[in-house]
Amino acid sequence: MTIVERQSIRFEDAGHQRHSGHTRSAVSGADTRENIQIEIVNSLFALADIKDAWMDLAERALDANISLTPAKALAAIQYLDKADRGCAVLVWQAGKGGTSPRRLLGLFPLKFSKARWGIPVRSAELWHHFYSISGTPLVDRQLARSTIAVFLDWFETNQVAPRFLRITDIAKGLVYETLMDELSVRGMPIREYDSHERAILETDRQGEDYLRESLGKKRSKEYRRIRNRLGDLGPVELRISVDREEIEDALTRFLDLEKAGWKGERGTAMACRDDWRGFFTDTVLGLANTGQCRIAELNLDGRVIATAILVMSQDTAWMWKIAFDETFSKYSPGVLLVLDVTRRLIEDKNITRVDSCAVADHPMINKIWRERLVVSDLMVAARPGIVPEALIHWLEQARRDARAVIKSIYKKFIKEAHHG
Repeated sequence: MTIVERQSIRFEDAGHQRHSGHTRSAVSGADTRENIQIEIVNSLFALADIKDAWMDLAERALDANISLTPAKALAAIQYLDKADRGCAVLVWQAGKGGTSPRRLLGLFPLKFSKARWGIPVRSAELWHHFYSISGTPLVDRQLARSTIAVFLDWFETNQVAPRFLRITDIAKGLVYETLMDELSVRGMPIREYDSHERAILETDRQGEDYLRESLGKKRSKEYRRIRNRLGDLGPVELRISVDREEIEDALTRFLDLEKAGWKGERGTAMACRDDWRGFFTDTVLGLANTGQCRIAELNLDGRVIATAILVMSQDTAWMWKIAFDETFSKYSPGVLLVLDVTRRLIEDKNITRVDSCAVADHPMINKIWRERLVVSDLMVAARPGIVPEALIHWLEQARRDARAVIKSIYKKFIKEAHHG
């Protein structure tokens, strides 16, 4: 597949009636395709060249996505995706009169596959690596519908574009709704897979009231008792690192704490591999440089017994990673830390939503944070082809079912090995 590096194509027919429409009322500004250009970049590494415009887009995107901020995405490109660099479709708004700078409206990084289903049918996936939290693309909040329309124009009509587009872990928010509206207008077939919910924190309640309602009287009393027992061993305090230098020290403690536990035993801790450690360190410190990271630590008499990594974009935070000292397991240090952090997050007027980043039905966080975010995978058929779309759907579902069985067997094996 050949893609011309940094090739720009101007869409002269910006006001095509077929794709007219408006974003939701929550999105301000006129929605127009005037002066919108599309640019194809043939290497994800080249995205470093537009870092400033990219960061600006991330801060005004319709839906915030920490996984597509420059700090995290560029670290992932460098450490995790060396074998498959993919490409990126960039949507720009040209500067007025050739004097003002152009503005990035949309970022759609892609990875290609020639035979995902064992047959020669090309597909693309919105770039999604192992540590991605969300696959929701970044689109300008004022020109969201136009940005998505221009991207789909390219996907429908350009011979370089594959027939199928897959989006992994897209959150059902404003981008999802705008995308679904545009696909409906075009009559493009779309399939949804593995829809599930994960816990988020999004409330107007006071911290203590919220936690009392979540835990109930019995469990609230139990956690107070556990905290008091822990306090018998020494002073217990919550410390939150904000400055870059403090975060660097706290990050080292987190990596050591995580590796000392069960993840280190299984070889899945971030410090177990140089590429994972490099990605994680660069991401955390890169976000710290722009004030988008906090590290919360629960200390017992000066000793860190639980740590949480919090990352932020716009008014959204993500509780990305948690580690705790397993020698204190009977005191539930991870839960105590989450309870303390929950109170702080609710008090923070700059944060309106916190994503737990947890799996569906997580046994701990689901009992504390009551709100839910729906996440799913999508597959869009851009155009008809020799192989029926229904067959591709059947093969995709069969592939997912087979992976689920293998994953279940693996988890059972690991659990038995851990307890055996």
